[in-house]
Amino acid sequence: MAMILEDNCLYNIHPESNQVEVHFTESGFGHLLQTNLNKNTFFGLFRDFTCGDISNIDIDIKIDPTKNIRIWTSHSSIHDYLGFLYFCYKFKGENVSVVFVDDYDKNVRSLGHTSYDEIDELLKHEKKLTTTEINQYKEEWLKLVKENSEFRLFKDKKVISVDYDYLNDYIEEHYNSSDNKNMWRIIGSLMCDDTENNLNDRTYKFLLERFISKE
Repeated sequence: MAMILEDNCLYNIHPESNQVEVHFTESGFGHLLQTNLNKNTFFGLFRDFTCGDISNIDIDIKIDPTKNIRIWTSHSSIHDYLGFLYFCYKFKGENVSVVFVDDYDKNVRSLGHTSYDEIDELLKHEKKLTTTEINQYKEEWLKLVKENSEFRLFKDKKVISVDYDYLNDYIEEHYNSSDNKNMWRIIGSLMCDDTENNLNDRTYKFLLERFISKE
């Protein structure tokens, strides 16, 4: 079982622009639109690669490879980081730069956790990716594909391949400490205490329902 959103969307707000902003959260898209970056084209890659089979994924990245690409991602959100790895693997262009939002502030886990008036500061952390670096990220993705586990998470800032039971102790602790067993309260608590992966509510709902079904 895996949760899948619409794979991707190219927002041709200004198709004539030579600059494409790549992002992995819809909320982050809204922040960028409130800045002078709204003159650019936007590409959202929304597939959640944390759960399920990734061995045969083939998402069409419909971006002109000659354009300048700026990726907005994070080392603190597993969803954003895995999207970044896949994009590096799939996209064939060379004019690629990246903004890791947690380089700006370690407490900022994803672009969606910023505000539009922080974008200029975030841009100071933009870094051009070399061909060597892009290839390293490609290899990191291919390693995960080869392992093709049920679940992918950060551990000590590295992506590891695990099974769905990996977070059972963490989920059990929050489930047992909840008085009324309200699902969304438990999910909120799980998300609040998740400082390493920043898993979204859909993922925690899936894991919590799976945990409860085994009780």
